[in-house]
Amino acid sequence: MLQFFRYRRIFMPSSQRATGYGDPNNTVDMALNTPDGNTAPGLAVDSQNLLVDYATSGDPTSSVNGQSNLDAGLITQIHAAATTTPVSGGSTADIRKMQPREVQMCDSSGNLFYAIVHCTAGYTKS
Repeated sequence: MLQFFRYRRIFMPSSQRATGYGDPNNTVDMALNTPDGNTAPGLAVDSQNLLVDYATSGDPTSSVNGQSNLDAGLITQIHAAATTTPVSGGSTADIRKMQPREVQMCDSSGNLFYAIVHCTAGYTKS
């Protein structure tokens, strides 16, 4: 383990690490969205992610074969439309977080099976 960090070299000037900006004597600048060294929060987290599969790959003018819309704002809109109550053992926070969950289902013959789906926790509404 001691050998692992041996000969570790610092590859940029300390002023560059502290500010996030390139050294004025250097011809290569840091990326524009690089935060200051450990003094700024990380980059923004997207609240929506839209994935689209086009008939012609990479051509947004072609027809859409499939689409997946991950939009956290839609969860808020759905819950605002009715009074939601978490099922037993759940919480309001659980029904507002979409994540992989295991659910029980029945096929058309009544046979029980399980699936992992991307959903919120269970709730009732009125």
